[in-house]
Amino acid sequence: MRRVLIAVLLGLAAALPVPASAESEAFLGPRSVDLEVSLRLRPDGFRLGGTLAGPTGTWGAWLNGLARRDGFTLDGRVEEPGRALEFRLDAELRRWLSL
Repeated sequence: MRRVLIAVLLGLAAALPVPASAESEAFLGPRSVDLEVSLRLRPDGFRLGGTLAGPTGTWGAWLNGLARRDGFTLDGRVEEPGRALEFRLDAELRRWLSL
């Protein structure tokens, strides 16, 4: 479980936005962007979240993972200006594997 969690977190960290190059800044003009990323690890799960605030609005996302005796739960939310999407995956592996 711990190896899978580390792999997921490293994959999400690799997907973080990269700052604009000097050439694109000269073309588009200077922009101010604030990025906040938080990670909380617990013995039975994790929470990964963050916000990105720029000149066109604020975006945010978070992902929770919780391990249970019979499976796991993943839930999260992705927000952009004017809209938000939520999701939840509740996997009961013990019941599925016993079939």
